[in-house]
Amino acid sequence: MPEHYPIHFTGRRWPAVLATSVSHVLVPVAGDPQGYETVSVSRVEVRGDGRRWRTTKALGLWRTFSEIETSDPAQVMGFVMRYGDPNQKPDDLPLEQPSPPVRTFYSYKWDELAGVLRLIGDCWQKEPGWGPRDDGAEEAGADGACHVRDGEPSEQVHRFIHSDLAGWKPIIGRFDSRTGFRLDASSLADFMVASAVQHLFRRMPLKRCAFCSHWFAFERTNMKTCSNACRNALSRDTRSND
Repeated sequence: MPEHYPIHFTGRRWPAVLATSVSHVLVPVAGDPQGYETVSVSRVEVRGDGRRWRTTKALGLWRTFSEIETSDPAQVMGFVMRYGDPNQKPDDLPLEQPSPPVRTFYSYKWDELAGVLRLIGDCWQKEPGWGPRDDGAEEAGADGACHVRDGEPSEQVHRFIHSDLAGWKPIIGRFDSRTGFRLDASSLADFMVASAVQHLFRRMPLKRCAFCSHWFAFERTNMKTCSNACRNALSRDTRSND
């Protein structure tokens, strides 16, 4: 994947959550065509058509997703409310129905995606603001960010990206007369994997947002928040505590 091309994505988030619960579903056992096992997954019901959101660059939310406990409905709900369902293509859902529809999302298959993102995320330092020392321990960094470790991506990660993901074609390249060549992701899952790979090969440092604790790739070292909304919320909290 060309590391310098912008990645465009239009998603749909679901702020109107009605209910969450844990469901038990039967899933096939890997390597056993006749075998099934019961697993616990989170179930989230939402109402309405959701809200579209757009981006024209890779985002650090992929690392936030990789840390989700998918059997915890509260964590799954928080992600669906803010970003949407990774496996749902936004254009697959009809909009503007006569009555607000109720839709149900399950975290089934989220673990597989999270595992891919964790493998890539392991190339970064574990804790924000920590850097390598000569003795192998870690010490605080000046910019408060996680950096890609020296020697990463390893041969294993290179092999994974270029072989295991070789048949994975989530991104469509197209030429835009205004912005030049760009990459378009068709689903949130596709966008997150593409963002993770691009961040890795660009060796982008990542920070946790000072307000919501979600990960983001920063453009200036003094950035503390992942979005304008979080920056404004943090400012309000700071003023109220003064």
